[in-house]
Amino acid sequence: MKVNETYTPTYNQQALSIIQYSGSDPSIIQRLAQVKVAVIDEGITAQSLNFIKLRQYQSNELPSHGTVIANLLGANLDTNKGYKGLMPDLPLYGYSLSSDEMDTVGLIKAIKTAINWNVDIIAISMGTNKDNDDLENTVKDAVDHGIVVICSAGNDPYEENYPASFDIPGVISVGAIGNDYNILPYTNVSSKIDIYAPGENIVSLSSDNSEPIEYSGTSVAVPFITLACIYIKAYSPSLDPTEVESYLIQQTDVYLAKWRNEQREVCLLDMAQLMKSLNV
Repeated sequence: MKVNETYTPTYNQQALSIIQYSGSDPSIIQRLAQVKVAVIDEGITAQSLNFIKLRQYQSNELPSHGTVIANLLGANLDTNKGYKGLMPDLPLYGYSLSSDEMDTVGLIKAIKTAINWNVDIIAISMGTNKDNDDLENTVKDAVDHGIVVICSAGNDPYEENYPASFDIPGVISVGAIGNDYNILPYTNVSSKIDIYAPGENIVSLSSDNSEPIEYSGTSVAVPFITLACIYIKAYSPSLDPTEVESYLIQQTDVYLAKWRNEQREVCLLDMAQLMKSLNV
């Protein structure tokens, strides 16, 4: 199965099976592009993206983690580097945080801005270990506005990561599996995790857009779930965030995976089943 004409994105076979559904049919791409997706992260640059910035440029912003995540989701095909994202040229509404804004206050401002732009999905591959009432209320407000919020569960096994750990229907907490289909040993295994996606040896453009590099962790699992939710919203636009989450969870393979010396139940995204259910 050839999933990318110029570059093999990952060694993870489950990721390959998801990537094969990246848009190529113009009519499908047009439908998917109607879903407004916001990415909130540190240091998002627009070099390889169809990028709509949600605020004025900040002089202290540098390319960083957010560029990797945004490129994985929506990078245009770069003929020099031979790389394209899961949904090439997808319009992305990006809120780029600087390094000194990577906290609860910064997240709240970013989420409120995304709400004001009437986006359908917010993808957050970052978080804070502080359970903050103002942040929780802001996330609830986003869901109340019909926005699906997708968050990485975090890479610290024993520390809660917020917003992912908020018990709010419509907020989807994403964990990461490895190439052996077990949970990555250094990632969070909180009971709040809703769904797992590939998270090992996932290729994106480097933070400075110079070359394709492999990354691992829950951050790079988020774009796969975001892709799935884009399809759900595109083909079932009337579903609210809670219904989107429920629909997504129904399209999973459930099995017992290893995590260190323990077993944990995993709900793993089944993209083929999802596409069949949507009649795509």
